[in-house]
Amino acid sequence: MNRGILADFGRAWQLLCCAIAIVLLVGTDIAFAQPADDGSVEQFDKNAKEARAILSKATVAGEFKDIPKLNAIRERLAKDRDRAKIIADNGSLDSRLLQAQVDALGPVPKEGESESPIISARRDVLNERLAKVMEPVLRWRELQVRAAVLTAEIDQRIHTVEKERLTTRASSPLNPGLWITAFGDFGRAFAIGSKNAGALGLAGRLLIATAAAVALFFIGVFMWRKLRSRFDSRIRSTEAVFGKLGLAFLEDSISAILLMVISGIAVAGLVILIGPVLQEGLAVSVGVALLLSLILLAVAQWLGRSTLLSPIRELRLINLENESAQKGLRLIRDIGAILALVSIVELLEDSAGVSPAAVNLLSIILVIAGCVQLWRLATLIAVAPRAEASDGQASETGTGKSRMDFASPLSRLLKAFAVAAIVASLAGFVLLARDIFSDVLISLAVIALAVYLQRTLKMILSTLARGPLYAYRRIVHLLPMATGLAIVIVAMLLIALVWGYRSQEVGDFVTMLRTGVEFGDISLSVGDIFTFALVFFVGYAATRFIQRFLRVSILPEFNLDHGAQSALVTGLGYVGIMLAAVIAIASTGLDLSSLAFVFGALSVGLGFGLQSVVENFTSGILLLIERPVRVGDWIEVGEHSGIVRKIAVRSTHIETFDRHYIIIPNSQLISGSVKNLSFTGASARIVIMIGVSYDSDVDKVKRLLLEIAHGIENVVEDPEPVVALADFGADSIDFKLMCFVADVTTGAGVASDIKFEIARRFASEGIEIPFPQRTVHIDGIAELLERSRGGGAESPKIVPA
Repeated sequence: MNRGILADFGRAWQLLCCAIAIVLLVGTDIAFAQPADDGSVEQFDKNAKEARAILSKATVAGEFKDIPKLNAIRERLAKDRDRAKIIADNGSLDSRLLQAQVDALGPVPKEGESESPIISARRDVLNERLAKVMEPVLRWRELQVRAAVLTAEIDQRIHTVEKERLTTRASSPLNPGLWITAFGDFGRAFAIGSKNAGALGLAGRLLIATAAAVALFFIGVFMWRKLRSRFDSRIRSTEAVFGKLGLAFLEDSISAILLMVISGIAVAGLVILIGPVLQEGLAVSVGVALLLSLILLAVAQWLGRSTLLSPIRELRLINLENESAQKGLRLIRDIGAILALVSIVELLEDSAGVSPAAVNLLSIILVIAGCVQLWRLATLIAVAPRAEASDGQASETGTGKSRMDFASPLSRLLKAFAVAAIVASLAGFVLLARDIFSDVLISLAVIALAVYLQRTLKMILSTLARGPLYAYRRIVHLLPMATGLAIVIVAMLLIALVWGYRSQEVGDFVTMLRTGVEFGDISLSVGDIFTFALVFFVGYAATRFIQRFLRVSILPEFNLDHGAQSALVTGLGYVGIMLAAVIAIASTGLDLSSLAFVFGALSVGLGFGLQSVVENFTSGILLLIERPVRVGDWIEVGEHSGIVRKIAVRSTHIETFDRHYIIIPNSQLISGSVKNLSFTGASARIVIMIGVSYDSDVDKVKRLLLEIAHGIENVVEDPEPVVALADFGADSIDFKLMCFVADVTTGAGVASDIKFEIARRFASEGIEIPFPQRTVHIDGIAELLERSRGGGAESPKIVPA
């Protein structure tokens, strides 16, 4: 954890400077790689000796005041470490030349192998010269390792001191002695201040200044309400997204600036009035603390309005009703004011003339009051999901997009931290409670600001994708991921600073990412990852462009069917993506041979764990090469029948005639039986069975069927339609009409048209289409009638004729 709010702002500024320095170091590594003189080595030894002297002493209570000295020596050691590493990594020109000459002789013979005596002698000479030249390089490597170890030890010492400070227990507020001592100090300070104020005649002026500050406050509130009504009306009447965003940002900023200006005028007047009463130098410190407090109030006001009461609901961090949002804004302002007072107390802690009992009591009161307000804010946040559901904005209503619900876990987390801070303060761990309270609030502000920025950028990019950048919408839609990643990284670094990591440690982490992290023989850096992503993206985009160019401009000129074109384009896509991946890996400078073992192990694992996936992938390649099934073919696989719409890497997509899609693994198309109705061409034969009565003229029936077939538009003339007498049935003479259609997918429709025409023509020509008939004979009907008259009858038997 950190020392306080003032330290947080200082560390944030140091992080910014550190980041700028790291960026500048990218182009200045060559300067550091120049050979160093003996004076530099002596300075390295001096810094190391000083660090060892400090670390040799045991940690004692109250060593916190020595942390600036530890930070200073740590900074010098870090510079020594980085400089020595750069020099050692680059070596010298002579060492690089000699190493190249040794490599030119070839690899060293393995055990049992022989080498030419001339080459062996030359290798020994070069190795001896290389060993002499490498002595300074090895010396710098030793200096680097020594500085790195000392830097880590100093970091550990600083963390130990800060931990002991935070876990130091003071008097509990449950102890009456703390209250007696603190109020005694307050009374003496008030008496001294009143005496000095009376001697200087400040009482009347202080009363007038207080009245003026109150009047100024009400004037500011009146002005803000007028401005807010105008802004809200303008935002409601503006349809452009950029206009709404600009007006909303301007409204929130004016609110924060107005609050800061009004409070600043009042505070400046107060400092001027009470300055002569305060001790020498304390007035300036109080003024700085009050200025920081005003900044905290302005930030709290801006964040509260932007994340709870933004006129653009998509930018609200928590979706609350306006009344609840107003209450939440007031709570945030109160918490910001308490946090500002905590920062003033932190400053008074280091000032002379203020007793520890008074500082501890003020800290406890402020922490408990702030935690109570934080609990109320968490309770208010917890109702956000229910309010969103009651407004009909939940995803199941279909009227709005689903949004991640982080209100409930955030509420529980804030309550947990509030309870922890209160318990720590009651137990006497005042510094720990104060740091928990301030760190939680600053972290929450960083997270809220990050979410607000990400949503704002997403709205801007979405608007651009629908407007002037519509042609590049697919690329623009990927930008929110990049901006989100950058915002998350910056937010994590800031939160790390808030919770106790120092800017030097964060800077070392960023430098490590830039220079590379070692994984065995492989070194990866952020630059390598960025290079890989950039090269792969360029290769992927080039592959897609070439595919589109072939599909639109080249392949149509070669009179290939659609299936062949699709196979060529898909195969080119596979090859292009594989080449893009290989080139991207090679561009990072990775030794692919060192990854061969890893790839071999992965291939074995893939062979067992992903056997079906590999089988389907291989089957997809075979389908594209052999082409037993093509895009646009009508196939039947088992009980499924439809048109092939896509042959993907793992599966084939079939569209049924009900417009349903069937996803079939490619392995089934290779290993199973497939009926391809379009394999030999697009045309297909349809067969229609017709039955006529036995008294019909069969020649006339044949002639009518041929006329009907020739009269249908989609029936082809070659091969010609054929009519065959199929069978003499029990009830009819059965004919078979066989004809071909140009497109197999229209067969069902053509068959239906032919049947409609047959029914119409046969009816007009008087040709009967018989249907099965049955005559029922009741055995013993006469006897049944006689018995029915006599009052008894048996059930008759029904015998079919």
